[in-house]
Amino acid sequence: MNNVIIRDALKTDLNEIYKLINILEENVFDKKKFSQVFNDTLKNRKIFFKVAIIDNKIAGFISLSIQAVLHHAGYIAEIHELVIVPELRCMNIGKSLLDEVEKIALSNNCELIELASNKNRVRAHKFYENNGYINSHYKLTKKLS
Repeated sequence: MNNVIIRDALKTDLNEIYKLINILEENVFDKKKFSQVFNDTLKNRKIFFKVAIIDNKIAGFISLSIQAVLHHAGYIAEIHELVIVPELRCMNIGKSLLDEVEKIALSNNCELIELASNKNRVRAHKFYENNGYINSHYKLTKKLS
């Protein structure tokens, strides 16, 4: 495998990240709404979008937010998305992206990283567990529409 380069996502990465998020969620999002959220989020200094590059192409994407949480009396980080191009999985790209956001979390004085993963993503759960994450919480959701 060629070297993986991790860098900040750029506005020009929108189309590739859009494709990856659609793969992750097994959905096709409204491109205009997605673009608006993507561009708004790029301006937020507490949210980090990182891409993994192989051979000058995006091979993966991760997003991380930093937030002050009262029940921790401090800062925590949360991974919202992590997705790798399907044919490039099992090549340690996801591990490289996790390592990068863990450094960001530490440099922002976070005491832990949280993430939620759909119950159906059994391979993803194993990946996270293999990288030191523990299934310690329930996450409940309610659709508002």
